[in-house]
Amino acid sequence: MLDDIIQGAAKYHIEKNYISAPLRFGDVSLVQIGQTHCTDDYTVKEHLHLNWFELTYVLDGKGEIVTNGSAVPIKAGEIYLSFPGDLHAIRCGTEHPIKYQFLSIWPENEEILQQFETIMLDNIDPERRIFTDKNVESLLENSLSEALLCDEHSVEIITCALSQ
Repeated sequence: MLDDIIQGAAKYHIEKNYISAPLRFGDVSLVQIGQTHCTDDYTVKEHLHLNWFELTYVLDGKGEIVTNGSAVPIKAGEIYLSFPGDLHAIRCGTEHPIKYQFLSIWPENEEILQQFETIMLDNIDPERRIFTDKNVESLLENSLSEALLCDEHSVEIITCALSQ
């Protein structure tokens, strides 16, 4: 699947992909998580987000995220929200290619799902989907570290991070 949506080469790419069988952590299922350091010709081609919400956190550089045909510039320190049903792509800037982390989840609890749907309705315009939040950055980084480490405490730590 990854080969179908990636164009160009990444300097670094790591991904834990559970799209076909999401991992459940408490009330949230993890669909995918990873990190990519792009080159100037790297593009994530347009693809459909199925049943998940995604956070894309830009660690460094500049680029743009295209959602349903609308391109929005994004830079280091910003987080972008993608929603179920979005047609989504990522393009890197040529002078300062982006490094980013991503996390895709699906809430399994009806109350949490309703909260996510409210966020989605309030931010349907792609330009309203960019935000900064040091807590979210930290939780995403911790979740990725634990997914890669995968020791006896990782499940508990990821569950707590996704719950937050």
